[in-house]
Amino acid sequence: MIRGRQVGQGCSCAKKCFDLVGEANIQQLFTEYWASGDWDIQTAYLQKQTTKVPVKRRRTNNEDNMHICVRLYHVIVEDTPITVCKDAFASIHGISKSHIDRSLTKVTASNVPVKDQRGKNGDHHKVSEEVAKTVIEHIKSFPTITSHYSRKTCPSVVYLDTDIVSRRQMYELYITWLKEKYPEIVACTFHYYDDIFKMKFSNVKLYKPRKDTCKTCDIYAVRCKDPSLSTDDKRDNEIRHSHHLAKAETG
Repeated sequence: MIRGRQVGQGCSCAKKCFDLVGEANIQQLFTEYWASGDWDIQTAYLQKQTTKVPVKRRRTNNEDNMHICVRLYHVIVEDTPITVCKDAFASIHGISKSHIDRSLTKVTASNVPVKDQRGKNGDHHKVSEEVAKTVIEHIKSFPTITSHYSRKTCPSVVYLDTDIVSRRQMYELYITWLKEKYPEIVACTFHYYDDIFKMKFSNVKLYKPRKDTCKTCDIYAVRCKDPSLSTDDKRDNEIRHSHHLAKAETG
């Protein structure tokens, strides 16, 4: 399995392209495509496996909808080309149809592939802002509980209210989450995920010392957001919480 990528769903065309190619061959094609790790090689491959042929028959009287040529998509299995539909071609390689379209435009007038220019004006190892946003979104998705008895020394500290015991475990969950929610985005490395956590979530702790967490404060926070509470109930909630905090700070 290529990190952050997976084979897509089978097509719904009459040819049943996935059955035509075979599950084992599909997995091999997918693995070999991503194993190169080079955008230029992948783009050249997509262009090579796509041919443009004239339309034999036109079934419309609308000139705006008359296509002169159509594209055919092929995969090679045991040295034999197999023609598949565009949906299957995209799914087999774990990419979107728009990715294919973009790749086919990266050629010169003489049909020579254009070299990838991404990152030429900056850090080649820079992770995109889009990926960083997914890391932040994932970390924020974990429930937290507030710091309590150490309010004087670390008032902003919160603890993950989960059974997670390491950031490595969080990262592994991120990989699964990303595949399900943003299948088109390639996952960052663990080190990048960890750096984001340290830089932007320095107040979040994994462990929950019994003396430093408080369910009472969390219940108070929930009640504050309850629209059904009357004015008197809200005032009573505030008073009870103030007394609770005063007791905690005096030990």
